[in-house]
Amino acid sequence: PRTDRPPGRLSRSSGPLARLGTGGGRHRHAPGPWPGAWGIAGAWAARTQRTAHRPLSVAPGWMEPMTVHDVARRLPSLSVLRDRCRALAMLDAVLSPSPEDRRHFFGSSGTPGQERASMANGSGDEFAVVFSTDGAVLIGFDHESPMSPYANDGEPWPGVVEHVPEPFAAVVADPAFADEEGVPNVTVCLWRGIGDKRWHHGEIAFPTERTDADGADALFHLLLADCSDAWRREAEDYYEVPVDSDAVAALFALRPLDQGLVAALRPGSSPADFAPHASTIGYPRRR
Repeated sequence: PRTDRPPGRLSRSSGPLARLGTGGGRHRHAPGPWPGAWGIAGAWAARTQRTAHRPLSVAPGWMEPMTVHDVARRLPSLSVLRDRCRALAMLDAVLSPSPEDRRHFFGSSGTPGQERASMANGSGDEFAVVFSTDGAVLIGFDHESPMSPYANDGEPWPGVVEHVPEPFAAVVADPAFADEEGVPNVTVCLWRGIGDKRWHHGEIAFPTERTDADGADALFHLLLADCSDAWRREAEDYYEVPVDSDAVAALFALRPLDQGLVAALRPGSSPADFAPHASTIGYPRRR
């Protein structure tokens, strides 16, 4: 059965995430409202580009496709995850002058005390990480997953979101993570409270069609990477340009933006060119 949303279900400006920017990427077939809003219009037409966005590089030790169970064991702490999300957003901002070609964004969610990281690959796969004083919740959607609500009478796959506790349940229920008809766009969900020692997920009986049935491996692989080389290789594939490894390593380490760093990634540019992006992302700048 068809597992992704029909084309044209959402407009790019829909939903509260629109204030974070626009989604899409170099390989996209149709504009996506994520990270502007949850959902990719025309995702069905973009199925042929799916392989272009499967990860070329993976987290060390990752040999087999993973589900949310494996990702929960490998995700870093809340603070490290937030840093990685900010660094990925800054890397995309420097590499791509056009927001429409970026995948990763970071900024205020518009709700006091919340920040939101987002990714949309332009082929129908998306995630958000919502950070707050309570902790963080990750919500991902793999448009080809057999666990898609579009293959389950418009409902999330059993176990994916039923056990999400408050206050994270309120985030998951945000209309930003549903299409215009209220179908929730989620195939994977994880959460971690501010005082928790690990990431949590629901009790799920996975379908057998795919070993990565919920799409967690492809969605979150860059968040699991504990070295910058995975980021560099994927950026080179996505933007189709050479990417300086030392500069990516500096961003991975949250080194403040300086002339040498930005010029290595985008020759002819200066830190001032990216000051507004750094401010929105909360990325450190050299004073």
